[in-house]
Amino acid sequence: MYTPSFADFNVTLHQAVLSNGVKVVLFERPKSPVSMEMLFLSGSRFDPIGKEGLAHFTEHMTVAGTKRFPTKDGLAIFIENLGGGFGASTGLGTFHISIGVVDPEDFQQGAELLNEMISEALFESKSIETERGAILRELSSKESDPSSYIHELGRSLYFQGTDCARSTLGSQETIKSITREDLLNYYDEMLTSGRAVIIVSGGISLDSAVSVLESSLNVRKSERFKPLDALPISRKISVLTKEYKVNDLIHVDFGFRACDCYDEAAIPMIFLGQILGGGRASRLTKKLRYDKGYVYGVGAGYSGSANFGVFSVHTKASKKNLQEVFNIVTEELNELVENGVSEEELEFTKNRSIKSKKGTMQTSGSWISFHAYDELYGDPRKSTLPEYLAKVAALTTEDIKTAGRKFLNKNSWYLAMCGDIKEEEVVIGY
Repeated sequence: MYTPSFADFNVTLHQAVLSNGVKVVLFERPKSPVSMEMLFLSGSRFDPIGKEGLAHFTEHMTVAGTKRFPTKDGLAIFIENLGGGFGASTGLGTFHISIGVVDPEDFQQGAELLNEMISEALFESKSIETERGAILRELSSKESDPSSYIHELGRSLYFQGTDCARSTLGSQETIKSITREDLLNYYDEMLTSGRAVIIVSGGISLDSAVSVLESSLNVRKSERFKPLDALPISRKISVLTKEYKVNDLIHVDFGFRACDCYDEAAIPMIFLGQILGGGRASRLTKKLRYDKGYVYGVGAGYSGSANFGVFSVHTKASKKNLQEVFNIVTEELNELVENGVSEEELEFTKNRSIKSKKGTMQTSGSWISFHAYDELYGDPRKSTLPEYLAKVAALTTEDIKTAGRKFLNKNSWYLAMCGDIKEEEVVIGY
């Protein structure tokens, strides 16, 4: 099976290291808009106990006003006048700031804006209170919406007893307790060179990108952050529910802990998820949506990082159909573990995965999104896109069966549910 190379995408990969120790990765794409993203190994799992939500709060403050652009609208006007944009986000283990410009000659100004965010944020008292209020409303919105909160509930179950179980947003109590000093300490100690990487994609040369970044960025220096140990697995609690009585829908997250994203089983687990519930042609969509009409949508898949992984099935169904939905899901899981997938299913999913990349990888930002975490973490087992697609092409049905049997173990499942439901009202026959 043919797999695309960098040349087929008209992309050239370059790497360099700035004088401050920050690695720069460039996906050169001639005549394309330029995107850049600076990532830090500084997400919510590093929040101090009792200060959950601190990383996310700091993220808000990086775009709330800087020395050169004291207001949010000042930041926006500067970059939008160039036809570009900016954003920031916080994950379990990562903190992201992204900048995009249309014309490569505006890269200098984009880099200057990035520097303002990582080095010159003001943390004014008035802005802190404004953002505190916004975060508290964001938190209330998530807690009141079962379709949103189910993901929070599932995470707290899969990662119970670890720092990854804590909410990225924090709680009403912890958000109210965070001080300006807390924010400044996090900003100074966690957004540093030893935790950082810069990914650039678009129509700019490596020499030009490095020259601009060297002159524009003032990153606080630190020792390289050490890799994290594998996340422990606990199953003291296997079922967790949160009551909502707004309607009869039950939101479900049913799954298993799995390998980390660099394990040889990761790609087989990705494909197992695709075949089970990864699109309109998947097994669960056919049985639950088309044949029975029990659900409007259903998904299944693997997600992972450098030291953990999860395989899960997620859907929502009326309470009266919920038991039958579980029966069908567990029947399909049993079938996959016992008999694996067919050659036809695997070839279809391979073709879809490889060919779809020709469409999805047409923007500068897509090249950053695909490679950013791997480049940040720097694991020697990481794969570039062409290397990943070559592994996909080599995948066998036996690889998928072996991975499924290893991680989809009976009596090792977790179940999170949001709705008018109690734990004892469902039976998991798996």
